Amino acid sequence: MFYFNEVYFGPVSGRYTSKSFGLDYLIGLVHFILFFAWSTAIDTREWAHLGASTHFVQMTALILSYDMVWLFVSWRYDASRMIKLWAAVNDITLLVMAVVFFALASVLDAIVREEIALLILALAGMVDIAEQINGKRYFENWIRSLLPEPG
Repeated sequence: MFYFNEVYFGPVSGRYTSKSFGLDYLIGLVHFILFFAWSTAIDTREWAHLGASTHFVQMTALILSYDMVWLFVSWRYDASRMIKLWAAVNDITLLVMAVVFFALASVLDAIVREEIALLILALAGMVDIAEQINGKRYFENWIRSLLPEPG
């Protein structure tokens, strides 16, 4: 919702001159459907074969990496500037979760590793909510601090 308000309906929406409401709506709808599928996997006890992770964790990885699909199909639009930030945040979150999950394989069972990985996701979600409430850009500032200064 924050994206649509910023790019299409908010007071600064004029700075995004090239954008595609239909494409963004379709991508958002598919993302919503993925979230619905994710919610159905919360209580499954079925284990998959990839690193002994549950379908819930696999759906989490799919949802976190989905912004890369959105970025890829929206690359030519000005609005992709906003998508880039969240694709980076989600990919970094997924990478940290995966490293923790697989690095602890020899010392913890899969359920505990999943819980630790999901705590990382919860922390990222709390920072995101804090950003939206107070208008500060913690993730953006952090990512910019990691990148070299131009020139």
